[in-house]
Amino acid sequence: MSQQNRPILTLVLIAIMTGIFFIEPFLPLQDLALIPATVEQTPWTMLTSVFLHWNLQHIFPNMLALFFFGIALESRIGWKNFLLIFLVSGIFGSVGFILTAPNPTTAALGASGAVYGIIGTLLIIAPFAMVWAGFIPLPMFIAGILYGATEILGLFGPQTDIARGAHVGGLFFGIAYGFYLRWKFSRENVLLVK
Repeated sequence: MSQQNRPILTLVLIAIMTGIFFIEPFLPLQDLALIPATVEQTPWTMLTSVFLHWNLQHIFPNMLALFFFGIALESRIGWKNFLLIFLVSGIFGSVGFILTAPNPTTAALGASGAVYGIIGTLLIIAPFAMVWAGFIPLPMFIAGILYGATEILGLFGPQTDIARGAHVGGLFFGIAYGFYLRWKFSRENVLLVK
């Protein structure tokens, strides 16, 4: 795992989603938001919905979490792995939402499934890294466990407008990919020694 990588993609993704947020009033959201009942006709919404947000109260915490956790992860694994994690975690988040949506006609938007994938990967590859969870510095294993437990327990609580299934779906992929990266990087280190 290289510490030499500069986390440029994290900032680019934040800029892209912030830019899209400001032009959303002019976009056909009905064709871009994830709606479980119509996803078979609009499968691209499993990814396009990741780049859209409802309002400032939605985009701000997502971009803040992406900034803190994204910088910590991208600097360790490089932009190619980071982009893969972001996109595939976003899709897994969409699947998680589809499987847990209380109403199949409810629309979902947001990057939180992708952000939870980043959290999951970072939890596995750098459990003792200090990260900012909101505005509190914590070791990654504590932050990751707190975030994950909150979302998993939230699936069994009263229904809210938070897409907890998307968070859990993204987290699941991120953890799995984190184990893959640990194996890959440890194997590369062994091969380099030999």
